[in-house]
Amino acid sequence: MLLIDTNKYLAFYQSERISELIPILRNLRPHVFVSQQVADEVDRNKVNCFTRAIADQLKTPKWAVPDHLLPPGTDTDTLRADVTKALQSADALHRRLTDHFAQLATAVAKSTDHISIELGKFFGDAAKPNADQLTRARYRKEVNNPPGKRSDPLGDELTWEQFLDASSKASEVWVISSDHDFFVTVKKELHLNPLLLRDLHNRMERTAVYCFETWAKAIPHFLATRGLSKEGLPSEESLEKLEAEELSLPTTTTTTTTTTTTSSPWSDVPSPQRPSHCPQCSSKNSFNNGAYLRSQYGGLTLQYVCTKCGFQLDTGDSWD
Repeated sequence: MLLIDTNKYLAFYQSERISELIPILRNLRPHVFVSQQVADEVDRNKVNCFTRAIADQLKTPKWAVPDHLLPPGTDTDTLRADVTKALQSADALHRRLTDHFAQLATAVAKSTDHISIELGKFFGDAAKPNADQLTRARYRKEVNNPPGKRSDPLGDELTWEQFLDASSKASEVWVISSDHDFFVTVKKELHLNPLLLRDLHNRMERTAVYCFETWAKAIPHFLATRGLSKEGLPSEESLEKLEAEELSLPTTTTTTTTTTTTSSPWSDVPSPQRPSHCPQCSSKNSFNNGAYLRSQYGGLTLQYVCTKCGFQLDTGDSWD
């Protein structure tokens, strides 16, 4: 049985190449445990993941003719005219791209984009927690046992407790996550955290537990180990490119699922969540430090405002 963390599903909103795995993902559904918590976290964070991913693509080139180094003359005048023309063309293209990405972001927000539709089908029968699983998850958090971070809301702990119950008869387990709360690393090889491994063995003596941080490595390994069809799996060359792209994605993919605490909900909060580029005006490092403001999601959430154009980015992080 496979346990796939929220950050791996959110990667579909950050990389076009990962969508190549959609056909094979459909066939894997009977083997994947999906909790309602994971499905909710994906919906809660997918818009912000998408807008962050496209920020770099919306940057407009800023060329200038170094007049102080070039002699006056026809060549310099022609170069200057060509640069002006190119910049005007780039600005027009930028406006078109901005409109296009705004439409895509709206589709993601409405869950009408093709990735949301596919994942919606995939998450259709996500497992809801029972009272016992909630109690165990709260205890796990209180004693600071993995997975999950102390400052996070109850999330990974709950999914793990549900997974323990769901996988109690599975002799082989795959855990796929970009969040190393699940893992320890030995000579660049991932191993399940010893406490989590003990959790699994307390339920059933497992023949194997496999840990991966990329789809590109995990899915072929699962198919080969279980002797399943590889129909729809991208070529080895495509998988290598996909792995490189996955590893280059921001490691803070799921930080929008966490809760940041502060003495005052209106005070500035330094945070690694602050985006480097504004998706609306493409200004670099133009966002403020962030503050907890009234949110479209209800209550107070951590939000950043572009000081250049006023664009407001809501991370979805709730104030506790």
